Amino acid sequence: MNWNVTLSRTAPARNEPHLIRTIEDIFRNAYYRDFIQVVAILEGYWPEGWAEAVERSKGRLVTIHNSTPKGMRAAITAGVAASSGFEYVLKSDAHCSFAEQFDDSLMGTCGDRTVMVPRRYRLDVDNWAPLEDGRPPVDYEYISFPKNKSEGMGGRIWNERATENAGKLIDELPTFQGSCWIMKRKYFHDLMLMDEATYGRFFFEAQEICLKAWLGGGQVLVNKHTSYAHWHKPREVGRGYQLEAGLREQGVAGLRRWLTGRGWRKQTLPFESLLERFPGMPGWSDDWKERVRAQ
Repeated sequence: MNWNVTLSRTAPARNEPHLIRTIEDIFRNAYYRDFIQVVAILEGYWPEGWAEAVERSKGRLVTIHNSTPKGMRAAITAGVAASSGFEYVLKSDAHCSFAEQFDDSLMGTCGDRTVMVPRRYRLDVDNWAPLEDGRPPVDYEYISFPKNKSEGMGGRIWNERATENAGKLIDELPTFQGSCWIMKRKYFHDLMLMDEATYGRFFFEAQEICLKAWLGGGQVLVNKHTSYAHWHKPREVGRGYQLEAGLREQGVAGLRRWLTGRGWRKQTLPFESLLERFPGMPGWSDDWKERVRAQ
């Protein structure tokens, strides 16, 4: 079984000290490790020790180097393009660890029109293990209601649904964080993902994916049988990309299309169908349309 793991570069090298550890964690914990290809998109840098990491991979690590950073969406698109011949594509941030045999669990339950995410823990990078601080793992996020025209529709942790659906090991969810997802490569193209013209180079990756999937007749699932741990960068580390003015505003405008009309030319379901599928999403009252029009 062939598949592809795409590591999207979301920050320059000075803010991504754990890329090689992430890649080697993937190779170490994958069940199909001999069939995995990792595509690393290096945006404007060469990590220290990169040549040695490539040699250790025995041909399984592909490098795409952009001397001038092109942005998150372009990086993901390039990684998927380099995965030709592989049935599945998994995108991961460059600072994650993975559970043993994560790939077998995800591929075995990811259908033709499915976007799937593993259960998410917080990564303790010093010990390279899930952080043990008393907080539960993250299984569900909801789409936040935009309180004004300048506010996006971000993902927020949905603890109530996690409690209610604790016994469902594979379950539907409206959105997710964006640090790790898997789908069939064909479905990535069917969804016309990483639309930079509409959403810009950086923001709202997960919302683009989830809205296109749910409102285009597909589904988004969380798989609690497996997991990964994601490092939440301290404020002093910074985001990495120098984001020009207007970039977030472009993403917000792209998302508002889903609320005020058609968000995508292949859309088959109205936005309210998502609210009906996930009743009780915080912030979404029955008069949400009126509230949006009044903004």
